[in-house]
Amino acid sequence: MKTFSYDARSKFYFRYANLALSLVLLTYFVVLVISIGSRPYLAIPAMLILLIVYALNKYYINTYKNLPFVISADEEKLTASNYMFGKRVVEIKYSDIDEISGGVFGFNPKGLIYIHDGEHSLSISIHPNIDNVNILLRHVLGKVSKELRDESVKKLKQAEEGR
Repeated sequence: MKTFSYDARSKFYFRYANLALSLVLLTYFVVLVISIGSRPYLAIPAMLILLIVYALNKYYINTYKNLPFVISADEEKLTASNYMFGKRVVEIKYSDIDEISGGVFGFNPKGLIYIHDGEHSLSISIHPNIDNVNILLRHVLGKVSKELRDESVKKLKQAEEGR
């Protein structure tokens, strides 16, 4: 069994960057709200800041739900654990994986890679900062069905050509 995890810097970033960014943006929002009385046009940037805070928090909550900090890979399945919220453990058998998308399989090499289990409607996310991400992806691609492997390799080649 191989275990993959994030370094301390990445874990800190994934867990606390949202708090720092939200705090800074909300500070700007409060300053703008205080100033609206004398300058009503400041309501527009205040609303934009609220929209940004909402979008940022929505993105991070979705990431927190699907991003495990530890992934173990053996010959039959992937085991994802140490999620931000809760102590859940997700197991995905290679035979149940029906889609691999995002990240290097899309057009964003620094984006999240999604592995979807069609049998149980589960997904896990992998960020490219995980230690030995290439070894993990090679291992997964070597265990999934030939059709999915060929489709994923095709996506990878298309993404490399598009960059």
